[in-house]
Amino acid sequence: MKKRKLKLANNSKIKDLIVELKVRLKPVENYYLSKTERERQILIVGGACLLLAIVYLMISSIVGIGSDVESSYNTIQSYRADANDLIKRYKYISKLSPNEFSTVNVDRIKGDISQALDVKTPDVQIIDSTLTVKVSKAKFSNVMELFNQLRKSYGIYPDKLKITRLSDSGFVAFNVSFYNVSKDNE
Repeated sequence: MKKRKLKLANNSKIKDLIVELKVRLKPVENYYLSKTERERQILIVGGACLLLAIVYLMISSIVGIGSDVESSYNTIQSYRADANDLIKRYKYISKLSPNEFSTVNVDRIKGDISQALDVKTPDVQIIDSTLTVKVSKAKFSNVMELFNQLRKSYGIYPDKLKITRLSDSGFVAFNVSFYNVSKDNE
């Protein structure tokens, strides 16, 4: 350890730096020595106050940066917790399959749609395990309730959905497809 310190002290670059620092500080030293004892004390107190102010500003900025980092960290942790919760929910929902006792029947679906949307003849078809529903005019809120009812009753979720707002306030036309529907053989 001592050898290392000696090597640093013997280094010519460090010696040159010390010499240059002494040369640059010579006018400050001459100015200080030219003052009276009282003026020197005032300069020392003023310098100490300036040094304390600089230290205070540095510490307060570090504390401010620290609190900003902590706030950002907490925000990221809450986002991470929300994302993990959403992943768990997604995995749970993706594992759901249609209820075996609630197979899809075209007549039952037509009845459910007629009742929920107050539509006389909805266009409902099941072709190759794909349920397709087309309705030309229904209230938007009733359509959302219908999708929730289909989810609860049959365990089916829309795979393809197109909703068009009509000029009538609150009414829409929609076309929806549900894939991999287990249909009733009646």
